[in-house]
Amino acid sequence: MLFGTRQPDRPAQRGGCVGVAKSEDLLNWRLAPPLWAPDIGPHTDCPQVIEHANRWYLIYLQRHTRYRVADALEGPWRRPPVRDLGSSFAAAGSRPAWDGRRWISFPFIADVQGETDLGTWGYGGPLAVPRQWVFHADGSITQRPAEEIVAAMNASAPAAARAPLDDAQTLVSQWELAGGATARSSNPNGGTLLLGPWPDEFYLEADVTLDVEDAEFHLLFNATPDLLQGYQLSFRPRLDCVDLRPISKWDVDRVLETVPVPIDAKRPVKLRVFRQGSLFEAFIADRAALTHRLYAHRGGRVCLEFRDSSGSVANLVVRQLTTGNIIDGATDVSLEFQGRTTND
Repeated sequence: MLFGTRQPDRPAQRGGCVGVAKSEDLLNWRLAPPLWAPDIGPHTDCPQVIEHANRWYLIYLQRHTRYRVADALEGPWRRPPVRDLGSSFAAAGSRPAWDGRRWISFPFIADVQGETDLGTWGYGGPLAVPRQWVFHADGSITQRPAEEIVAAMNASAPAAARAPLDDAQTLVSQWELAGGATARSSNPNGGTLLLGPWPDEFYLEADVTLDVEDAEFHLLFNATPDLLQGYQLSFRPRLDCVDLRPISKWDVDRVLETVPVPIDAKRPVKLRVFRQGSLFEAFIADRAALTHRLYAHRGGRVCLEFRDSSGSVANLVVRQLTTGNIIDGATDVSLEFQGRTTND
């Protein structure tokens, strides 16, 4: 049995370890030496060890869901290129389930005290979008939405009878629109495209391409038409990260969340966004997941924006999210694990 505990002879803030207890009958237990005692933090909660492709993975919680990799069960346990699986608001993702061909985790989205964008992180909340894990040759794990969820979104009815870009309006610079789902900003300084009427709760899917590395792409959502309020999800290729923050007049508001993810200029990057109630989840390049609670701004408009670069957004898909829309709509999502089936 593995369990999160602390070494008694260390400061609490550095004593976290993965404890081991052994039993012959599941009634009488004896302590064994820790599986992993790194002396680097206060917690290694909810640990789980899995084996995949001749490697061992130790997944645990230290607010974030984190993991280590080893070639043998006794270690040594090394840090992967990206230590965290997702962002901190997608909590308790350390216990993935196996269905015979893949691992999927079911974190919850943490509550926020006071229901403000910068409120204190709490414990407990609704389940997040299930994450399907992908294992890479360097030992790293990345996450994407479970394929059934993506299929359900694409199979459900469009948010409107018109194509996503049919009512788009150029706010800044020059934009070329094609086929109702592809938009290109041709100005090397960038540009802003205001999309038409938009559901308050939505799923968005698109392929984003920046033409140069020293540039940014912004998805503005819950935005006022004057672009003074709302939220901004930003691709930053030079920094290999995506971040989320409020829109502000001076463009300097505090960043709410950042996740590392490689972004290559001149190559399409898949973006998938789920926005429902206070919940926000973005999946980037089918590798990284950014999760947060957003309360200050609701409704509003959506904009596509390039800054310091030309670029394009292609294959734009928009679906309206409502309570139970997956089960009651065109597709019933069914996930089966270890002989048991649950519908969610």
